[in-house]
Amino acid sequence: MNSEISSGEYICPLCSNKVEHFIPLHGELTREYAKHKPAPVQENGTQKTVNRFVMELFAPQTFSCPFCGGMDRERLVAMFLLRHLGVAYRNPNFRLLEFAPRPAIAYFLKKNFVLKHETADMYMKGVTYKVNLSCMTEISTASFDAWICLHVLEHVPNDRKALQELLRILKPGGFGILLVPISLTLPTTDEDQDTSITERWSRFGQDDHVRLYAKKDFMQRIEDAGFLLKSLGKDYFGEDTLKALGLPMTSVLYVVKKPVA
Repeated sequence: MNSEISSGEYICPLCSNKVEHFIPLHGELTREYAKHKPAPVQENGTQKTVNRFVMELFAPQTFSCPFCGGMDRERLVAMFLLRHLGVAYRNPNFRLLEFAPRPAIAYFLKKNFVLKHETADMYMKGVTYKVNLSCMTEISTASFDAWICLHVLEHVPNDRKALQELLRILKPGGFGILLVPISLTLPTTDEDQDTSITERWSRFGQDDHVRLYAKKDFMQRIEDAGFLLKSLGKDYFGEDTLKALGLPMTSVLYVVKKPVA
């Protein structure tokens, strides 16, 4: 992937560094992926291995930045915010909520913008709000201008309820950045709340995931919740930008908007 890129041609918009080589995915995830590969299936009398982990936005060989540790999906988010908000955006009253916050995103926001960055998570210490994504009673309706929710919904048992809550807390006209693991080979979303840890590794790619999304179904759930949806890929970012970020050409950023009544 991206073998045409020479050393030193990568960039990380999170920390503004030029990068010779991003760091590959390693450690427990790769070991567990290898251990729990889906079993081969029979097709026309022969065995065929189905690789459900051909992902839409997943760069295992160029996964994280050696300087700030920012992940592939976070680099795409940073590039979008620089374009959408504008460089050096300044509005101290603009409220942006980040779910499952990451240090690279916090650093990027503080370095590039003046806005109110708040955080939320069910388990993490030091966040602004301790919340259950499916019932965020701690957060008022129409209180945020924007939010970032990256790879959270696949952990949530009732993702449809969570999407309704994400819509509720946005101001009319506000936007959200929403990403989940999306398989490019699954025709429909595969989900199971009660399966074993071993089977979760095999079917969903991680032991604390309860589903693996199919693209069409994920988009439909977003629209069913009441959002306006834009799918931003290489036509928006440009192939050269995706290459420089170390991302596959299949990468898509889902940006949702709360309609103005």
